[in-house]
Amino acid sequence: KPFSGHYQNPLTKMSCRYTGMRHLRPRQDIITKTENMIKAGVMREPVWLKVLKRSPPPPLLLNSKKRIPNIVLPTDRLYKIRSRTHASTEPFFAHGQIQSAGFLFANRQWELMQTKNISEKEAYRMVEEQLVNMKAVSLDQLKGLTSSLKEEGASTALLSDPAVAKQFSEWQMRLEEISWDDWELGQQVMLDHWICKAVLKWDWEK
Repeated sequence: KPFSGHYQNPLTKMSCRYTGMRHLRPRQDIITKTENMIKAGVMREPVWLKVLKRSPPPPLLLNSKKRIPNIVLPTDRLYKIRSRTHASTEPFFAHGQIQSAGFLFANRQWELMQTKNISEKEAYRMVEEQLVNMKAVSLDQLKGLTSSLKEEGASTALLSDPAVAKQFSEWQMRLEEISWDDWELGQQVMLDHWICKAVLKWDWEK
């Protein structure tokens, strides 16, 4: 056969062929791969191998046609309805994390619907009434605390509880170091939550 001007090494062709076939081999699970490496002397038997062989991981579904399910909570629709007329981005510290007031409102509404077996509108009205009552009680407590602070001073009113006094001292040192306006949102909400819970004794369930 005459020389065409292009020459390819047969070893290169073979390498390309087997490189392409390598991708057709099924993937080995971690147990089989580790055992093969131990047999080849590449590594020693790890301490976790026996435990993993007793409780092997589930197989990977690489070509699964199932899509991630769209999880819809029963409170999602209640939250959307509430957020139409009220600010949904208002931060609120509850259950150890920062949440929105609209999210907590929807959860409380759904809880009343389930526990009291009432309609959605009735539960909405009840939560609204609870919020009004909470604000009224909170204002009365705030007035009492304000008068107490004016008469006795902030340190005297808070030092009656050693734990609260210690926390108050820590917050005070924090405020002296960095202005409250320069705090991150999470830190600001945590301070507000501490004032409401530890000082004012406000509670959602009241």
